[in-house]
Formats: sequence, C-alpha cells, structure tokens
Amino acid sequence: MLRVTTKLMAASRRGVCDRGKSDRVDAIAVARAALREGLDALPAAQLDGPELDLRLLVDHRERLLRQRVGVCPMFCVGSG
Repeated sequence: MLRVTTKLMAASRRGVCDRGKSDRVDAIAVARAALREGLDALPAAQLDGPELDLRLLVDHRERLLRQRVGVCPMFCVGSG
C-alpha cells in the first residue's frame, strides 16, 4: 500500500466531469497519480497508534470468523 498525497491526485481529478466526492473517481485518481509518479517514488503507507490497534483487531476478528465458518459445518452434520 502506498501513500499518495492529494496534491498528486489533483491533476487526475481535474479532467473528471463528476462533481463532488466520489470513491470511484478518487480510486482512479490515486491509481493514475501512482503510475505517473512511479511506484518506487511513493512512500509506503504505515499505520501507527490507534489505527494500527484497530487494524490488528479487525484482522483478528476476520481470522476468528473464518475459523468459525470452518468449524460450524462439522457440528451441523452431526446434529441431524
């Protein structure tokens, strides 16, 4: 994941007809800016502080859910 500043995205957003905030337009602008600047020239995005803690909790929750989905069919088969 790379960090692309809004200043780099501005040129890509100028040519878009849609007004206002749009995730689709922003995603395209980020991709174009990253390719224009070169992927090696952009700094890597890093989380720290509460953002990192939240990311770790979400990752752990997703692992637990995947584990639960794998275990549930074993109990359902034996209960019928």
